[in-house]
Amino acid sequence: MTTQKKDAFVVRFFKDAGTEEEFQAGTIVPLEPGRFHNFKVAGLVREASPSDVKASQPKAA
Repeated sequence: MTTQKKDAFVVRFFKDAGTEEEFQAGTIVPLEPGRFHNFKVAGLVREASPSDVKASQPKAA
C-alpha cells in the first residue's frame, strides 16, 4: 500500500528530534499525513500553495 504524501511548506528551519532530519525554511517537502499534522500543529509547516510550489521551482537559465 502506498501512502499519499502531502506537500508541506517549511515555515522556519527546524530539526526533527526523532529522526535528526533538518528542514530548511522556505522549502517544500513531501510528508506523510501524520507527520505533516504533527509539524503543522507545532507551527513548523503549512500546506504548500500553488504559488509556493512555483516559487520553489529552479529558475530556467
